[in-house]
Amino acid sequence: MQVVEIVIRNNTYKISCESGKGNHLLRLANSFDKLVSSVSQKTGGKGSDALNFLLAALILEDKILELTKRLDEVNQEREKYRNEKRIEYTEVLDKVELISNLIHQFSDGIYYFLSFSLIISVIVFVHEYGHYVVAKACKVKVESFSIGFGPEIFGFNDKSGTRWKLSVVPLGGYVKMLGDTNAASVPADQQELTEEEKLYSFHTKPRHKKAAVVFAGPFANMVFAVIAFTIFFSIAGYYRTPPVIENVIEGSAAKQAGLLPGDTITQINEHKIKYFEDISRVIMSNPKTRMEIEYSRNNEKHRTSLTPLIIKDKDVFGNTIERETIGIISVNTLKQSSFLGAVSLSVSETYHTMCLTIKALFHIIVGKRSINEIGGPIKIAKYSGQSAKKGFIMVLYFMAIISANLAAINLLPIPLLDGGHLFHYIIEAVIRRDLSLKCKKYAAIFGALVLFLLMATGMSNDIRDLF
Repeated sequence: MQVVEIVIRNNTYKISCESGKGNHLLRLANSFDKLVSSVSQKTGGKGSDALNFLLAALILEDKILELTKRLDEVNQEREKYRNEKRIEYTEVLDKVELISNLIHQFSDGIYYFLSFSLIISVIVFVHEYGHYVVAKACKVKVESFSIGFGPEIFGFNDKSGTRWKLSVVPLGGYVKMLGDTNAASVPADQQELTEEEKLYSFHTKPRHKKAAVVFAGPFANMVFAVIAFTIFFSIAGYYRTPPVIENVIEGSAAKQAGLLPGDTITQINEHKIKYFEDISRVIMSNPKTRMEIEYSRNNEKHRTSLTPLIIKDKDVFGNTIERETIGIISVNTLKQSSFLGAVSLSVSETYHTMCLTIKALFHIIVGKRSINEIGGPIKIAKYSGQSAKKGFIMVLYFMAIISANLAAINLLPIPLLDGGHLFHYIIEAVIRRDLSLKCKKYAAIFGALVLFLLMATGMSNDIRDLF
């Protein structure tokens, strides 16, 4: 503390204050003395010093209130300015975030598109090359071999006159043979061909050769799927887990049905269970179905029934999916990597993938599955990109699944598909004559309509999933 002497109206006052604040107090006293002198002059020197002090204090109070009000206004204006700037800053951040998200989505879209184009091109090439090899073996002239549809990007002619080309739209491909009017292998009028051309026309060949050429495409996809699965299982390994329950999840369908740890599942409905992996396969291929389960406990056979519950889960790419489960956990087993075992498992996996594809389509038709499960090129592109990000081994696995799916779908008896052509040949073999050109063209129109509806449904579902 320190003592400061201040002078107001020639009177000296001693005031105690904190150390370091004496100069501030002197300046304040000097200002107050001037204010008192001003008040005294305005009153003509009349009035006591106490009155002058009071008037000065009142004036000072008014100025302080005015200054406080002004400060409040300044603070309000400053706060308003800050809020406006904060809003502007937030809007800028939102725009930057929106642009960043758009750039990220665009780059992801490009990546997915390129991954999709590459994966689909390989699978389509395998499919069409199957047609091509058998066609050449049956002495059919192949006019063009295209990966993709639409205008040609680039291509070349080989020694036999076949035009090999890459086209703009990477949604499939085709092999156009002599005698076809278009890429869908709709036959032209064979009477317009010369005698030499008829020798190499696809449509003048015996039915068994035409069937061989047609079936070669899906068969090539089956072989490719087996090879891809074999490489995948040989590198990544695989499990052959006995169907023994290690644990039963609380509140699950299995718990409610009375299944216990140590029970061995031997049969579900009419399906024999050899490995634990067979259980999920049976559940996936029979949605919304009550399961009759046969199991062994202490060497005694028992039966129970349950309905799988739907849960949310993640697939191998991290996407949220809904799947049915009965709520049991398998025993721990060592991962295997035998090549022969991988081959055997790959054949089984290809077969079951094809069966699951056909069953899924049938279940959608009869209403056991939602039509929203149909995916289009956007969904395939998304999974293509996600598999590519996980490395070559996951790309191989994804290609195996798509190749098996393509083989199964192409064998459906829908005109324009390979299965539709095979169905035509079966009908012709039964009636012992060729179907008329008019009938084949009407069938092609019907097939195109069905395929268009499937594609439109898949695209619609893809677009809805994006938003």
